[in-house]
Amino acid sequence: MTPAIRSKTARLMALLACGILLCCGAATAWTQMKAPSLRTISGSITDDGHEPLHGAVVQLENLDSHEIVSFLTTEDGHYIFKRIDSRTDFQLWATFRGH
Repeated sequence: MTPAIRSKTARLMALLACGILLCCGAATAWTQMKAPSLRTISGSITDDGHEPLHGAVVQLENLDSHEIVSFLTTEDGHYIFKRIDSRTDFQLWATFRGH
């Protein structure tokens, strides 16, 4: 290989490497901007005597989209909502038949 061809090949390889690095960096930055951080919301529902309410309906409303997700409490009154977008405000409420 002549020195001129080696020089052109080296420049092309360097440009290719720079292009790959720029694409990787841009993809990482775009992903970080778009990917929401997620949270978990959990708790327990009790009556006035602090006894757990099994089967209470806990609802979580997204205040932007008004989408509502529901959860029935476990035997010990616990509920959990996973993978909730931390950039969005929510309203949480619970109802129980007879209360």
